[in-house]
Amino acid sequence: MLAAASIRLMEELNLAVTELTEVGIYRYRAADPRGNQVEHEWDHVLIGVTSDDLPRPDPPEVSECLWADPAELLEDISAAPDSYTPWLRGVLDIATRAADFTHADSKKALDREFG
Repeated sequence: MLAAASIRLMEELNLAVTELTEVGIYRYRAADPRGNQVEHEWDHVLIGVTSDDLPRPDPPEVSECLWADPAELLEDISAAPDSYTPWLRGVLDIATRAADFTHADSKKALDREFG
């Protein structure tokens, strides 16, 4: 799965990602307010490390792309939840907690090593 995710990130966003890790699964069910369909999915949440390059989306794959600070994005989702896909908040919560934990764990290791 991680190899497939790396390939898709390159194909869709022209973005190379290293240290890709699954950090959780977000399960959601959301009705489409414009129709009679329902999404009921399990999203595998992955985090990784990118270079300093910004994504360059492939237009047939991605219609819009925004590189955002996670805390600011969470604020925006809270202020206007209908402007975002129903799974984004849950996925972002899982990814942010994992990244914070990973960052804190790395900082502790560096402090032990060089502290």
